[in-house]
Amino acid sequence: MVERSRFTSLQHYGKIFLENLQFACLFIIPLYVIVFTVPFVVNPDTIDQFKINFKVVLLSKPFCEVKSEECHKLLDPEYGDPSLLLKTSFPEYELVYIRHYWIDYFDRMLITLVDKSFFRPLILIINKPADPSEWWSKVLESLRVVMAIGNAMIFHAIKGVLVSKMWVFFIFGAITTIYDSWASLLQTLSSVLRSANAIF
Repeated sequence: MVERSRFTSLQHYGKIFLENLQFACLFIIPLYVIVFTVPFVVNPDTIDQFKINFKVVLLSKPFCEVKSEECHKLLDPEYGDPSLLLKTSFPEYELVYIRHYWIDYFDRMLITLVDKSFFRPLILIINKPADPSEWWSKVLESLRVVMAIGNAMIFHAIKGVLVSKMWVFFIFGAITTIYDSWASLLQTLSSVLRSANAIF
């Protein structure tokens, strides 16, 4: 009888210890890590550098005529880190595409995918241009312009949502949608698991 009560109390304390360990691992330790690392990563200098170097802008001639100061600032070679803020001009379209290195990496990956895939020979067979290499380079440049327009639109839409604080509504909407749909299922599942635990 004494052995059984000792085993039950050890089991009880072991369960409490595991719950506390789980709480520490899932809540306290991540909280301490965030509190101590965020000031090193997020400070006024890094925020300013991020604002300068993380841009996706497509400058056109009419835009530069209207907002010449902003265009001169963005086109200045001294503006931003040249290894992070990349600038490409499309003289045929009179456009300048300014974007961050990560966006450029994604663009290059998609262009390479289109260039090396079966699309190229298929399109060349269908169209039969006089000079295939020159025509294909124009197709790729047009694709780069379309991607630049799309990237600029996506970037400005996301920036607008973040600046207008609409993201709070999206988060609350997602949480309530997920919670409402999963709450009844989780209650049923937890009761089934508890009854299964009681059996064993």
